[in-house]
Formats: sequence, structure tokens, C-alpha cells
Amino acid sequence: MRLICSFATLSLLLSVPLWSDSDVESRVALLECKMKAARDDTVYPCRAGARFASGRPFLDSYGLWVTGDVLYWTAYEGGTDISCSSSSGTNIIGTAHTMNFDWDVGYRLGAGWVTPNDNMEMSVLFTRIEPDGEYSQAAPAGGRVVSVMIPDNQNAQNATATWNLKCSTLDFEFGRSYFVSRYFYLRPFMGSRTAWIRQLARMTFKTPGTVYSHMRNDYVGGGLRLGADSKWFFARHWNLFTGVSASTLYGKMKVEQGVNQFATYASDHALTSRRIAVSAQSQIGLGWETSFSCDNNQIAVNIGYELNYWWRQNQLPAFENVEGSPYGMRRSEDLAFHGLTVDIQLSF
Repeated sequence: MRLICSFATLSLLLSVPLWSDSDVESRVALLECKMKAARDDTVYPCRAGARFASGRPFLDSYGLWVTGDVLYWTAYEGGTDISCSSSSGTNIIGTAHTMNFDWDVGYRLGAGWVTPNDNMEMSVLFTRIEPDGEYSQAAPAGGRVVSVMIPDNQNAQNATATWNLKCSTLDFEFGRSYFVSRYFYLRPFMGSRTAWIRQLARMTFKTPGTVYSHMRNDYVGGGLRLGADSKWFFARHWNLFTGVSASTLYGKMKVEQGVNQFATYASDHALTSRRIAVSAQSQIGLGWETSFSCDNNQIAVNIGYELNYWWRQNQLPAFENVEGSPYGMRRSEDLAFHGLTVDIQLSF
């Protein structure tokens, strides 16, 4: 009887560690499930496999946002040399003067939506800017004004010009924002861009008569756009932001030129061609944002410098004073817009 009781006690003691190991494993598995559930509540899954915290504010809202920008920009364009003053009777000795564009107030309007499941962002933005330029040059005492835009017009007393420049872009974007570290936010995006860039120049040269000329350079195109925005939060509500993007557009370029009197190498003509336009955009600045109304809304204010660069937008003719060359070549010069951008964004 004593032997049987000893054997039962020994079996019970041997079985306790087995039960203990099984209980530890179940507890660990349960803890892992709870940790994973808590992690999934605070971190959104990325379809590529990696997981990053969303860069969008956690609001009890519809996931909608609107933005309005005030643009204070000017423009620079190559190939806008109008005339050159010369104090010599025969040789052209002087400095060519180019068109200077005024600072203009433009705008950018946009709206977007953040999907509730994977935090994908869809947005549309429209930008409009219209900087104009004015030009005037008088001949020095005993000298003359030589036209650069129109050949065979080398003895003017003064030259005046106006340059109207209108640029509109419509962007559709698909992106997603991440906090790749505690303070650094990244938002890559892709989408499309449609652009309308219209230029009209009117020039007047006072000679013994008056020569009037007009030139038009219009481009309409659409294509793909890729880019990324980033923010570095250095204090509560405050951040430094940057953004870069590039676009490749295919569209139609229409060029017209005409004068009110016959000039050997500047007769009236029009030309329409299909061209690929490449542009780049960059910005840098300071931002502030905060939530309000019990985290139902958020407001963000960003102030920064922005540069938009368009390659080979000036396709006006560059006539040559060479006999037998009535057309010459294209100017193929670049166009740039830059200046201050103030952005206000509301999420709700």
C-alpha cells in the first residue's frame, strides 16, 4: 500500500512541470495575440509588407480636407531680349535688355479625401498665375535702338513691349503619408498634370514710321507627375517641410508672329507642332498645425518658397539676317515661376 502511494505521488510531481510548461506557452501565445491586436489598432498596414504609422492626423472626421493657397510669384524666361541700344553709327555696340516680369498674386485651390481602410490619399489641385511684363528703351543721344526680336529694324528711336503670361495647372494625386521615424514624415505620390501656358507679346518700334509686331507662344499638354513631400517636426505643432516633383507632358505648341509692314525675315506666319514638355517643382518652408473641436478637425498653415521650372517653353522664332534664310531657328529657352506661397489647409 505504501509503495502504491509513493508511486502516485511521484507521478503527480512529474506531471506538474509538464502542465506548467503548457500553461506558459498558452500565456505567451495569448499575450502575443493581444500585442498584435493593440499594434494593429495604432499602426496601419502597408500593402508592400512594411508597417509605418500614418502621417495623417487621427481625427474623428470624414477624412476630407480642403486647401487654399495665396501665391506671390514672378517669372523669368530666356529668349526675351527685345532690343539693344547703340551709340555707334554703324556697329552695334551696346547691351541687350530683356523683359522683366512683375510680381503677381495668384492662387491654388484643392480638395482631397483619405480612404478609411488603408489611408490612401486622393486629391485634386488647381493653380493659376498671371505675371505680366513691360519694357521700354530709348535711343541714347546720337545713337539708335536695334531690334533683337525683329530683324531689319535697326534704326528705331525707342522700343516698347508688353508680355502677357498666363499659366494654369490641374493636378490629380494619389499618395500615402508615413511617419518613418518619431519626428520625420514622408508622403510619396503619383498622378497626372494638365497645363495651359499662354504667352502673348506686343512690341512697338518708333522709326520714321512705326513698326508693330505681335508674337504668341501657347502650350497645352498633359502627362504623368511624380513627387514626394516631407516634414520634420522639431517642436510641438511646428515643422519644416520640403517637396519635390517632376512632370513629363505631351501636348501641342502653337507659335504665331506677325508685323504690320513687310520685313524680309519676319513675315507673318503660324506654326503648330506636338512637343514633350518637362517640368520640375520644389518648395521649402515652415509649417504649423493643430487639432481642435475635440479632435474632429485640424488646421495647418504653411509658408514657404516655391520654384516651378519648365524646360524649352519659349519656342518663338529667332530670325537670322542671312540671305536665303527666311525662318532661322527656334529659341528653345526655359521658363520659371518662383516666389512666396502661403497655404492654409483644413481637415474635417
